[in-house]
Amino acid sequence: MSIFAEQVFNPSGITSTFDEKAFSKKETIFIWIDILGFKDKLKDVENYDELAFLLDYFQELFKQKEGWYRTTVISDGIVLELNPNREQWNFENVKACFDDIKRKQLEFILEKKYVIRGAIVVGTSRLKKESDRNYISNGLSFAYELESKGINWPIIGTNSNFFNRMNAMYQDVGRQQPFKDLFKKTLTPNGQDVYFLDVYSDLEGEERSIVEKIIQDQLRKHQEEKDRPVYNKYIWLYKCMHNYKGSKAELDAELEEVVL
Repeated sequence: MSIFAEQVFNPSGITSTFDEKAFSKKETIFIWIDILGFKDKLKDVENYDELAFLLDYFQELFKQKEGWYRTTVISDGIVLELNPNREQWNFENVKACFDDIKRKQLEFILEKKYVIRGAIVVGTSRLKKESDRNYISNGLSFAYELESKGINWPIIGTNSNFFNRMNAMYQDVGRQQPFKDLFKKTLTPNGQDVYFLDVYSDLEGEERSIVEKIIQDQLRKHQEEKDRPVYNKYIWLYKCMHNYKGSKAELDAELEEVVL
């Protein structure tokens, strides 16, 4: 998307002297991403094809960046493993990945009309061949747990623990918190800090209108449900969109009363 500047770097491949045991101890960044509202759809096998289509589309976006990510579709989500070859990356390399993730997140939202959420963590994994169905990784475990319990909103974010660990991993001289300006901060319902990659605040024109329509359509769709976790997430997102740049997008009176 035009609002995010494209960055380029060329990670090299795994060398012939690769040591699997050493590799499994090297930490990198993992992100678990799923499509908001699709977990319940898994209860009906008739929805499998739609979910597979959406996840395949999203996964293909990342496969275009060979050496940046390893991607694996698991159930209703995707796990991204940054720097899969464990090269000697610096902050700028990781920043290029995060900027790329924001571009792909926004492209998916605008193209498929679904919002996504995800959790960013630090962890390790066993070397996985592309044909190997075994995926052994504490990074995946950490990311899935954080996304399901700690990322309450439709964002790709992390908690204070993993945010501080990432900053420590990629500190440059005189730069104690290199990711400070890359992430925005919000709060969970119980007041815990969450740091997230913001794809919403700079939206303008048609892109902004598309996202606002998605939000309003989903609010109407879920407002009659007895248990409304998805509805509440869209309320949070609409409040963000309403506050950014003094937006005054119109809602039905009944929705405006609830949201604002």
